[in-house]
Amino acid sequence: MLAEIPKGKGVAGTCTADIADSVLPGLTAAMSLPSEQVPAEADNFRRNVLVACEAAQTRQSEPTPATAETTRKFLEALDAT
Repeated sequence: MLAEIPKGKGVAGTCTADIADSVLPGLTAAMSLPSEQVPAEADNFRRNVLVACEAAQTRQSEPTPATAETTRKFLEALDAT
């Protein structure tokens, strides 16, 4: 999936782990704003992220260990607020 990431979009890193280190703190921060202001919107945002994770997993017949781990990290980032 790394090949599908548009270049020059402010995402640092050359491997999945580097990109995750760049993106996951931003996901946690993005979750905190709606949580504080409009809790229902935070739930909607969380569901949308989970739908994207599920879509990434269903692109393969069986989720790879890397995809499963990335999904777990996304869940942790979402729940860190």
